[in-house]
Amino acid sequence: MPPPLIPEAIARIVARAPDPPQEAAKRFLANAQAHGIDPALCWATIDTAPPRIRQVCLAVPGSGRTANLFLAPPLEGVDERAQREERVAILHRIAEELASVSQGRVRVVQSLPDPEEPWASEAFLLGGFTHCGTLAYMRTRLRKGEERVDPSPPTGVTIQGVAELGDISGWRPRLERALDASYVGSLDCPELWGLRETSDVLDSHLATGEWDPSLWWLIEREGEPAGVAFYNALGDGVGCELVYIGLAPELRGKGLGARLLSLGMHACARLGLREMTCAVDRRNAPALRLYARRGFREFAQREAFVRRVSDA
Repeated sequence: MPPPLIPEAIARIVARAPDPPQEAAKRFLANAQAHGIDPALCWATIDTAPPRIRQVCLAVPGSGRTANLFLAPPLEGVDERAQREERVAILHRIAEELASVSQGRVRVVQSLPDPEEPWASEAFLLGGFTHCGTLAYMRTRLRKGEERVDPSPPTGVTIQGVAELGDISGWRPRLERALDASYVGSLDCPELWGLRETSDVLDSHLATGEWDPSLWWLIEREGEPAGVAFYNALGDGVGCELVYIGLAPELRGKGLGARLLSLGMHACARLGLREMTCAVDRRNAPALRLYARRGFREFAQREAFVRRVSDA
């Protein structure tokens, strides 16, 4: 992206902000570095005479060698077929170039467009992305003295706090094995399985909000890692996120998920946090029922798309 055109490209990305696009872009650029955003990681189609940004996509690398993509909305009065072809071409170019441009820091790109943006979903599908489901974003209030259901597990199963497991070199491999076990037959975005290395997935979980080992648990069955429950505070003193609960197939349907949810809600409330959010694949009916029983209510939806990038 030619540096002189970056402000115009960002203005296209933030075109739906409440403020005028140029003002929103100026504010975005002023705060980009503090948020780890490199505005130069824009790919665009450009009119040459005079130079004008048409379609544009911004890549924001994050943890776990994953980057989030943000597409600009369509231009008014421009042929939609041409715009669609340009968006698709940009997405293919990003997948071909981002690993090299990021010096190997990105292996997977993902995006979470609103279901009311069909133009974006269409572009990602035509751009070689895998649709990994519709995510329901849910939240519930936490209360002081949040009830703690007895987390006593079935025979042969142990629940251990990560804070009790010692140095990271000891517990990290066990958590990765537990994550792998939990993906078998999972109803939560099963298309993701195998697209990312488990170590990258764990890095992403660790980087969500503020990691606190007292809010992470490892589940083992007869000494073998078989599940996890991860919660992270959001850093505002109010909210926390249920990052992931996952169990190996042999531990499902035994009420263990409900116990782990209760354990996490109790621990977060004890820290003074008052609200918990989560995101769940809307195809995952058992999880939706569990969350609904504990007062979670849906407040938003997103479509999930993901694609591996070409080797650097």
